[in-house]
Amino acid sequence: SLLAMSVAKDFGLRYSLDRKAPFDHLRPLALVTHATKAGILAMSNIMTPQLEKLAEDPSYQLDADELLRELANPDNVLKVWHSFVRIVAQISLQRLFEYLAAAYGSLRLAGKLVKNLVKSAVRKLARLGRIGAATAMVATAGRSNFLLYASILVVDEAGVLIAWFRDPRGKQRHLQNARKFFLTSVACYVGATAGMAAGTLLQPGWGTFLGGTIGDLAPTLIAL
Repeated sequence: SLLAMSVAKDFGLRYSLDRKAPFDHLRPLALVTHATKAGILAMSNIMTPQLEKLAEDPSYQLDADELLRELANPDNVLKVWHSFVRIVAQISLQRLFEYLAAAYGSLRLAGKLVKNLVKSAVRKLARLGRIGAATAMVATAGRSNFLLYASILVVDEAGVLIAWFRDPRGKQRHLQNARKFFLTSVACYVGATAGMAAGTLLQPGWGTFLGGTIGDLAPTLIAL
């Protein structure tokens, strides 16, 4: 009984340390960060055609004025807004999932789902050594990444449903988008999980973060 209480206390402590505050992503500075990410994403999409021209012809000059005009285009401003809403919605849904896990599940389960993976990798290094930490990170990252990518998938598929209601005649296109979002989410989930394990083998801590970032981006870049 004392052992069980000790274990529960340990999981409760880890959960309280690793969990993120439910409304931090709605603070003014966080909202500015989300808006910046949305703007960077829009800018990267606008620059892609010019970068392709530059790759074909090294003498091609990037037109900064044209890029700014494209970014100010109402259609692209709307895309930035949609990206911003998507980011906020995804994080909000993830925090809701985390709350439900803690409210209706056990602290042990909630702790595994909200674990700070960078800190966890460092803790595992002290207990298991580098190879043991990297091996254990496969399961740890798989559990902790689940709510993140589940939230992304739900938000993206909800966007497809909204588009479908607005344009029922585009059924085939909407189905293709739904399939693309599903496969991309699964691929990024697997890539981030594997990347964190590989990064932990390189260096628990910053290597875990770097590996997860590369693993998350790789499927999207390959799809491009």
